[in-house]
Amino acid sequence: MMLGRRGLFRRIVPALAVAGALALGACSPPPAPSVPGPQIGPRTSWGFPDPFVLKVGGTWHAYATNWNGWGVTNVPYMTSDDLVNWTFPADAMPDLGAWAVPGETWAPSVLEHGGSYVLYYSAMAQSTGARCVATATAADPGGPFVDRGPLICHRSHGGAIDPNVFRDLDGRLYLHWKTEGVVFWEPTKIYAQQLTGNGLNLVSGTRRMILETWSPWEGNVIENPAMTWHAGWYWLFYSANEWNSTYYGVGVARCSSPHGPCSRVWGTPTP
Repeated sequence: MMLGRRGLFRRIVPALAVAGALALGACSPPPAPSVPGPQIGPRTSWGFPDPFVLKVGGTWHAYATNWNGWGVTNVPYMTSDDLVNWTFPADAMPDLGAWAVPGETWAPSVLEHGGSYVLYYSAMAQSTGARCVATATAADPGGPFVDRGPLICHRSHGGAIDPNVFRDLDGRLYLHWKTEGVVFWEPTKIYAQQLTGNGLNLVSGTRRMILETWSPWEGNVIENPAMTWHAGWYWLFYSANEWNSTYYGVGVARCSSPHGPCSRVWGTPTP
C-alpha cells in the first residue's frame, strides 16, 4: 500500500502555523487589500490545507484538512464575505465517527442539497487502517456535521481519498475520488460513480475508472479530482506527482460524460 504522501505535511505544517499564531497572539488575518484580486502571500495567518470553498448567499464557507495543534480539529471551517477577511477557524464536525482514527480527516468537500448540507471527507478506518470516503450531514453549512459512516473504502486498491461531487446539467450527482494504489502493483487511479438524489448513497453498477497515472510528469500520483462542464464537454482537473517536488502540477482531461471516458489534454500540466 502506498504511503500517505501528504500525511506528514498535513500534520506538521498546520501545527506549526497554529503554534506561530499562538506565540504571536494572532487571532485574525494580517492586513490585506479590501478588493479581492491577484495577491502575494496568504490571506490568513494559519495553515489551511486542501481547502474547499462553498458560496451560500453572500458568504463564502471554507473547509480544510484537520489540524493537530493544541487539539484535533476534525474539519477546520471559516467564513468570509469578501474572500480577503476570514473568521478564525472553528470545527465543522466536532464529533468524529467512532469508526475513524482521530487526526486523519482529509480533503473535505460540501454539497448543498434541498436546504441541507452533505460533507464528504476521507478518514482512516480503525478496524482496517484503510482510508475511506465518508459522509456527514448538517442543517447549516457551518455544522455541526453528524457523521454517517464510510461510503467507500477501496481497501484492495490502497484506500479511497479526495472526494469531490459534480452536479450534472440534468441534476444527477456524481462522486469522484482517488485510490492510493499498491506499490509495484497498481497505479493510483481516479474513479467516478453516480450518487442517489440526496447525495448520500452510491448507485450500484455505475462505477467507472476514468483516469490513472500514465504521463511521465505525473510520476506515481494523481489526486484531487474536480470536474466542471464547459462548451459541450466535461473537464476533469487533477493534481499529479509528489506534492513536495517541483514536478507537482495540475493536469486536465476532457471527458464525454461525468464517468468518462476521459482523455488528457495536450499541453498540461500547469506547474
